[in-house]
Amino acid sequence: QGVGAQRQPGGADRLQVERLSVGSNFNPEIGYVRRDDIVRSYVQARFSPRLPSVAAIRKLSWEGSVDYFDDRRGVISTRDTQGQFQIDFENGDEFQVEVTDAFERLDEEFEPADDVFIPVGDYRTLDTRVSYRLGTQRRISGSVNASRGGYYDGHRTEVGYRGRVEVTPRFSLEPNISWNKVNIPQGDFTSNLLGARATLTLSPRMFVGALVQYTSANDTVASNIRFSWEYVPGSNLFVVYSDGRDTTGRGFPSVQTRTFVVKIAHLLRY
Repeated sequence: QGVGAQRQPGGADRLQVERLSVGSNFNPEIGYVRRDDIVRSYVQARFSPRLPSVAAIRKLSWEGSVDYFDDRRGVISTRDTQGQFQIDFENGDEFQVEVTDAFERLDEEFEPADDVFIPVGDYRTLDTRVSYRLGTQRRISGSVNASRGGYYDGHRTEVGYRGRVEVTPRFSLEPNISWNKVNIPQGDFTSNLLGARATLTLSPRMFVGALVQYTSANDTVASNIRFSWEYVPGSNLFVVYSDGRDTTGRGFPSVQTRTFVVKIAHLLRY
């Protein structure tokens, strides 16, 4: 069930209230949810006034939300309380600060890194995230972010960049960089993700895209190359190659998985 209201007098005000109940006999064929036998309650409010008197700033936004799950017996398993402040600039850039107070009841231990186990228990964390997004009209765009906060009984620090670099009107790169350092009583570890997507547009109906990504959590490199051609309107040819490689051995990374797919979709007209 959901209730919502909006008002936009030179800005944007919003209030949204939702409550969702999912029983233990839920059939996933009628719709996907992340878990069953829960009751989810969600409240969100936003106030976004425009500032015509300030030349460089288009809009300010304050937003708050509470999202929690209980097990249909009133015992809360997850709760996220979030506050957000955002500045929209006239040049298309955005600055955002986000604070999240989270509670999680962990029923089973899990292993976020080799030989590091998070035990069963109740955990409450406070996380602060700052980001700056460059407008898409720039040749170099994307979002730079940094966050610092709790991670179960310890702390986590994250720095990242995800964006787009327009090399030429037909060729672009999309780098993705993420560095995470975790300090907890069970052990310290670092998780890094380095990747880049390249796209070459050969014509309005034909392009080649390639993605290469390294993940330090399992020391693997994944690559994917895709060719797409709309040879007639509504009909496409796809050629895709992908593989996964292990970087723990000596020399060039060895292949763990490899896939080659050719797909033709033709639109029949009557």
